[in-house]
Amino acid sequence: MTLSSEDLEKVLALSHLEIDAQEKDLYLTQLHSVLKYMGVLNQLDLSCVEPASQMASEKLLQGEDVVTPFHDGQYIPENAPEWEEGSFRVPKIHSGDT
Repeated sequence: MTLSSEDLEKVLALSHLEIDAQEKDLYLTQLHSVLKYMGVLNQLDLSCVEPASQMASEKLLQGEDVVTPFHDGQYIPENAPEWEEGSFRVPKIHSGDT
């Protein structure tokens, strides 16, 4: 698979990334290498491998969500895409039922 500069521009736009013009050739080469390796992985015979719903066999411990204040010296609000009342503002998740 051959990737063009336009393909890289689409990937950068979709991922909301900006890179310097002089780095674009390097990134394009690296992205091409990743996709080439994915082609190698796609050729593997996995017919005898059972599908797995999770990678880890042990049970993951999950704690209760607890709201804690941010400490002084952290610049999280300045780096957040949206900040509201001391928290990140994120879009609502809608289920397919609504």
